[in-house]
Amino acid sequence: MPGPISNSETAGFYRRRLAPVVAGRKVILAVGSLTDSAAWLRLLHDLGSEPPFLLVESLGAGTTPDGPELRYRVVGAAGAPHQLGAFKSYRAALGDLPEVARRELDAYDPNREALVLVRAQHQPPSVGGRQPFAPRPEVWQRLEDKMTAHELWSAAELPQAPCRIVEATGAGLLAASRELDRGDGVVWSGDDREGYNAGADFVRWVRSREDARSCLAFFRRHCDRVRVMQFLEGQPCSVHGIVFEREVAVFRPVELVVLRERGSCGFRYAGNGTYWSPPPPHREEIRGFARRLGGVLRERAGFRGGFTLDGILTCDGSRATEINPRTGAALWTIGASMPELPLELLEMCVRRGLDLDHRPGMLESLVLEAIDAFPRGGGWSMTSAPLESGARPLAYGVSGFRFAAPGERADALLETGPSGVGGVVRVGLEERIAGPKGTISARVAEAFAFLDREVGTGFGPLDAPRFP
Repeated sequence: MPGPISNSETAGFYRRRLAPVVAGRKVILAVGSLTDSAAWLRLLHDLGSEPPFLLVESLGAGTTPDGPELRYRVVGAAGAPHQLGAFKSYRAALGDLPEVARRELDAYDPNREALVLVRAQHQPPSVGGRQPFAPRPEVWQRLEDKMTAHELWSAAELPQAPCRIVEATGAGLLAASRELDRGDGVVWSGDDREGYNAGADFVRWVRSREDARSCLAFFRRHCDRVRVMQFLEGQPCSVHGIVFEREVAVFRPVELVVLRERGSCGFRYAGNGTYWSPPPPHREEIRGFARRLGGVLRERAGFRGGFTLDGILTCDGSRATEINPRTGAALWTIGASMPELPLELLEMCVRRGLDLDHRPGMLESLVLEAIDAFPRGGGWSMTSAPLESGARPLAYGVSGFRFAAPGERADALLETGPSGVGGVVRVGLEERIAGPKGTISARVAEAFAFLDREVGTGFGPLDAPRFP
C-alpha cells in the first residue's frame, strides 16, 4: 500500500485544537481490541495525555502493542456465539466491570477525573462509575432501530426500494414477501428488541418458502417486528458524514464487503475498502443524499457527530438500505489514509458539543483528498476457531491466495488473534490485486476460503455481490 499523507499543515490545525482536550489528563480508553487501540495510543501520546488505561474486548488480530507504560484489562467474555454477541458482551462488561477491572481502574483514577473515551457502538451509560466523554442521548439511540430508517429516508427524499414493516409472525411476513418479491427474493431485517444489531446478523435473504420457514423461528425468537424489502442486486456501499451545529461534512461512498453465505439465507459483513469509488455522477449524488439525511437527523433529534448511510448501487441507481446514527468501521479505514488527522477524537468532540472551530468544509476537503490519494481495503471477521496473535504475508495468483515465500513480494497481510468469539482474522489487501473497478469483496471471499483450508476458520463458502 502507498504511504499515508503525513505532515499535513491542515491536519496540524486539527491536532492543535484537539490537544487541549486530552493534554495532561488521564484517559480511560475502550475502543475494542488491544490491537485496535494502537493508533489511539500513538495519538494520545503525541497530544500529551498521560499513559492511558485500556479496557479491551480481546487482544485482537496482529501484533499487540507493548511497553512499560501499557496498562490494560481484557473485560470481554469469551465464547460469544457470534460477532454481534461479542460486541454486546463487551458493552455489557464496560457497564458492569469485573471486580478486578474496577479495582485497577480506581487505582489508576482514584479521583474519577479521567477522560473516558468509548466508541459509540460500545458505549454504556457509565464505565466504572464514570460517564463517557461523548454520551449518546436516548433519542439518538432510538434511531438504531432499523424500523425507523424508512421514515428518515422519506424525510430526506432518498430513493429506496419498497418495504413493509410487519409483525414477526408467519402470516404477515409471508404476505409482505409475496407482495414485494420481483423474482430475486426479499430481505428481512429485524428490530432492536434485544438492543442494537449490526454486521448483518439480523438480516436474511429470503427467496423461497423453504427459506421463509427456516428464518421464521429466528425472527420470532429475537424480534417483535421485521422490515421486508425487495432484494437489490448491486454494489453495497456506505457513506460517512459528521453532523455539526450548522453544517454536515460528508465524505465519499466506500465499498462494503457484504458476502453471501452459500447454502443459507445469511449475509456476513466482512470489511470495507476505498479502492472502489462510484462513477462521478453517482458519487456526488450519494454524497448529496447523505448531506440531506444529516440535516434531517439534526432537525428531528438534535443529532451531532458521525453517522452512516448504507445503500446498494444498482443498475438503476443508488437505493438506501440502512442508517447508523453513529460512526461505522469504514471511518477507521478512512482514517488510515491520514493517521495524523485525529478523526475519531474530532468526531467525539463534535458529539460532545465542544466548539473547537472545526471548519467542516475544510475537514471534508482534507478527508476526500486523503481517501482518493491513499486508498485502503481489507476484510475481517471473527471465528469460533481459537487463534494466536500474529501476522503473515500472503501472495496472490491464478490459484488464489497462498502464504508468501521468504523475500517474496506480499499482496496481502494476514493478521490473526483471539476474540470474544474465539479468534479473529484481518486481511489487508494491496490495490494491485483488487477486482473490477477496485472492488475487493471477491478477493476477501477468496481469502476466507484459503483460511478455511489452511487455518480451519470455518467461515464456509461465501459469494461476493454480482454487479456489472
